[in-house]
Amino acid sequence: METYKLPSVKLYEYFTQKNVNTDSYDETCDMLKRRFPGLSDIYDLCRKLLFNVETSFNEEEEEKFQNYRCTYLHYWLNDKVINTFNLYDDGLYLGILLNLYRTWNKFVNTLTSAKFRCKPDMITYISRNINVFKFKEMYDYFYNYEEFNRNTSYNPNECNEICEYLTDIIANFESFKTECSRNRNKCLQINNFFELYDPQNLIDKFKCNAEKLCMTAPVAVKADESPPEQGKSLSIPVKENVNDFLTTQPTIITYHNVMSFVIVPLGLVIIFFTLYKYEFFEKIDKNYIYNAVKSLNYSETEDLSAENSFINCDIQLMGEKEKRVCRKLNSLISTLCSNNSQSPKNYIFSNHDIEYLKFWVNFEIKNEGLIGNGDIEDLSGIIKEQMSECCSKDTMKNILIFIDPQDLNRMKILNNLYKNYNEMHEIIFSTSSEGIQKCLEYSKQCVTEYNGAIKQYRNVNDYFYNALKNFENYYKKLYADALGKNKHFEKYIEKIPRQYQISELSFYSIEYERNKIIFISLLGSVFVFIVVLIYIYMVKKIITL
Repeated sequence: METYKLPSVKLYEYFTQKNVNTDSYDETCDMLKRRFPGLSDIYDLCRKLLFNVETSFNEEEEEKFQNYRCTYLHYWLNDKVINTFNLYDDGLYLGILLNLYRTWNKFVNTLTSAKFRCKPDMITYISRNINVFKFKEMYDYFYNYEEFNRNTSYNPNECNEICEYLTDIIANFESFKTECSRNRNKCLQINNFFELYDPQNLIDKFKCNAEKLCMTAPVAVKADESPPEQGKSLSIPVKENVNDFLTTQPTIITYHNVMSFVIVPLGLVIIFFTLYKYEFFEKIDKNYIYNAVKSLNYSETEDLSAENSFINCDIQLMGEKEKRVCRKLNSLISTLCSNNSQSPKNYIFSNHDIEYLKFWVNFEIKNEGLIGNGDIEDLSGIIKEQMSECCSKDTMKNILIFIDPQDLNRMKILNNLYKNYNEMHEIIFSTSSEGIQKCLEYSKQCVTEYNGAIKQYRNVNDYFYNALKNFENYYKKLYADALGKNKHFEKYIEKIPRQYQISELSFYSIEYERNKIIFISLLGSVFVFIVVLIYIYMVKKIITL
């Protein structure tokens, strides 16, 4: 007797059993094989994945069916990674999966003629906020429920298998329901999932007894017996082969339902974030941060001891470039922590510090020629469980977040500006004036960078434009403060040309205000001197009388 297979099992077999009859993916997957020399099966899995990405999506079908199938391709890959390599280590699991996702992402972008592209979703399917395995189990259950309810012909053996499956799933269903009630991010995006897909509904329908056996052949629920929004889904005809299973319509929550619920608060969050996403350059302790970063460039980065490190950089799956960034991050955090070891604060890093460190990691990864999102996820997946008092695990997670490339390029400009500004500030207000000659060098770099930014963004009146304007004000104020300390410093600070100035505050108004203050001070001194002379004259006159 043939063993009964759950509909979800047949679905995954569809992806697994595809015969890869092309060598188009050999070069791409061979690179992955070289990266994981101890995992020979990764080559075949990679080829199977890319073949499915290219061939499993029918351009004739509606986009909602394509999205549905793409969701299950993610779960198929998760399942294959775990079972193919017998993984019990989260770090190894994440490392393999992330590399496959990055290979997938590169490949799908080459499919220029495809109308639908199934792209890897690294955020949803590799997340510390959800249990991917529980999500897979519930999505599989959802798919199986639809098929159980739709099919009208089961033999006794199949019916018993279904009863056993439904009875066993109850505990996990209730556990998932509890987690969802506490955090909506941990819910499936399916309308009324817990009400409409309660296993007890089918247990009653199949008349499963205490021994998990089917007491009677079930009758499919008619379309008009189901809730209105489910009627169409349940009236779809029975599928006869594995390929047909892939076109089953999901009862997934619609785009418009989601957007109507989140658009307003999400819009406010985006506006708030955009307003302040460049502000941290102004707010950080520049001397503290930039000196720590500078120390990395003048010293050899060494591996910290296991108890002092924040990320495990020795993981076998890491390339040399990733390890280099990892070690530098460990060293930077360690330096910042040791510099503040006497701090009375309960936490070391402010939100502005964290934002800067997030920029720094993204910049270093890009500088090494790495992809960005995947590599940051790699680092995020190997944060140590036990952290030092200085830097919590949550802090490190907030640092290891991907930044959009356009924002990163803008932040790089601001970083160069404030880095040179900080060098100038240190020289101007040092106790010695021996290094004042260097101030002009940093000043010229500042003005050149600023002029280039204004040329590019003068006509883009956005929040980055305002960030540039704020820097201009900082620079002009530094100029005024420098002249206030020593008027001879003027020749060591280059002015921003008038055609590139966007701030209402000008160097000339600063000079005018400074000269006015000096004039008033001198005038006051003269007035006091005259009053004193008059007083002396009057005293002498009184004495002579």
